[in-house]
Amino acid sequence: MTNNEKTFEQNLALLLKRHAAVRVNGETAADRTMESRGEVLRTIFTDLRELKYRLEDPANITSKHVEALVVYWWTVKKVKPGTLREYMSKLRTLAKWIGKVGLVKKPTVYLPDVNAQEFKVKAAAVESKSWEANGVSVLDKIRLAKRHDPGFALMLIMEVSFGLRRKEVIHCQPHKSDKGNVLMVFAGQAKGSRVRAISIETSEQRLILDYVKSVIPKTTRGKPSYLGWEFTKAGKVATLANNITRYNTMMEKIGITKKEAGVTGHGLRAQFAENQALLMEFIPATLGGNGQQMPKDDLDIKRAQVSEELGHSRTSITSAYYGSIKKTAVSEHDKSLQEVIAFGFERMSAGVLVPMPEERLDDCLKIVRELSQAGVEIRTVEAYNAWKKHSERHASVWLGPNRGVVQGIAVAVATKEELRTARIEK
Repeated sequence: MTNNEKTFEQNLALLLKRHAAVRVNGETAADRTMESRGEVLRTIFTDLRELKYRLEDPANITSKHVEALVVYWWTVKKVKPGTLREYMSKLRTLAKWIGKVGLVKKPTVYLPDVNAQEFKVKAAAVESKSWEANGVSVLDKIRLAKRHDPGFALMLIMEVSFGLRRKEVIHCQPHKSDKGNVLMVFAGQAKGSRVRAISIETSEQRLILDYVKSVIPKTTRGKPSYLGWEFTKAGKVATLANNITRYNTMMEKIGITKKEAGVTGHGLRAQFAENQALLMEFIPATLGGNGQQMPKDDLDIKRAQVSEELGHSRTSITSAYYGSIKKTAVSEHDKSLQEVIAFGFERMSAGVLVPMPEERLDDCLKIVRELSQAGVEIRTVEAYNAWKKHSERHASVWLGPNRGVVQGIAVAVATKEELRTARIEK
C-alpha cells in the first residue's frame, strides 16, 4: 500500500466512524452495516485511482471526479443499472457527510447521449435466473464444491434451501438462527438490517439445517461458528471483504459465472423464490405461469407470503426473482393445464424412465392420486421420474410430496411456453 493509499484509508476510516454508524432514522447501525458501507466506498475510490485520480481525503471529491466515475462505470466497466444506482447512492451519502449536498447529479447529466430509459432498473424478471432452469444441477455443483471446500458447499445448501443472500450466508450462525419452525436472519446479517423469519416448511429444510449444524466446526474460541470463513488462507482473521472475495473465487472454481454457466450465485436465491411459489401452489412467470391459474386476490396473498420469506415487503420487488404474472390472453385453441401435463408425461414416457425404488411407492401413489383428482392419469414410474426432477430444484434427492404437487409436476414435465398459454379449467 502506497503512502497516498494509507493516508486515504485513515481519512476514510475517520469519516466512516463519524457518520456510517448512524442510520437514516438516527439509530446506531450494526457493525456489519458500517463495514458494508466502507467496502462499497473503497470500491468506488479504487476505481477513481484506476482513472489516475489519487485523492488522499474522500472529502476532496469534486464534480469532475463524479463525472469521470459515472462515465467509467457505464462505458468501461459496463455495470448494470442497479449497480450504477447503488454506487451513485453511496456517493450521494458521502457528499452529504462532507457537506457537498447536490454534488451527485442524475446519470443523464454525465451521459447525455444515453437514453434515460437505459438507466432504469428492470424490476420484473423475464427469463428464469435459477440454476436448474438454466441447465445447471445444484446437486452436482454442491458435490463439486464439497470436494474443493466443504464449508462453501454448506453455504450453497443454505442459499438454495432458505434464500439467503451472499452476505447473509457468510454471516449466518445456524445454531443461533434456528428457532424451531423458522430460520432467523438478524439485523446484522440482513440487507438494510431488515430482520426476517424464514419458515421451515418442509421436512427437507429441517433435515438440511440439522445437518449443517452437525458438521459446521466451532470457532477457535469454542463458540458456534459462522458459515463464513473465520481465517484467510494466510492464517489471518478474515474480514467480510476477505470472505466475499473467497466466495466469488469458489463460485468461479465450480464454474458458476454468467459467462460460463449463464447464471450467478444469486441465482440460488431466485431458485428458492421459484420453489417457494410452487410450494404456495402457483407457477411463477419465469417458469411459465400465467394469471389464469387463480383469482388475483388469492395470487396476491401468496406472492406476498413469498416476498416476506425473501425479506421484502413489496411484491413488486420480488418479481425481479420470478417475474410478473400477467393475465395472459388464452385462446380456445390452447390446451388446458391438464392436457399440457398429460402431453408432458407422454413425451417423458417416450424416453428412458428410471425404475422406481420400492421405498418411494407410497409417495408416488400419493402423486398419482393428486394428479388423478386434477384430471391426469399417470403411472407410478412416471410420477417417480417427474417428482425426482422436481426434487432436484430443492437440492434434494427426494422431496416429500406434501405441497404444490400439481404445480411442481407441471414445471417438471411441460415447457415454459406450454404453461404460459395453458387454460385453467375449474
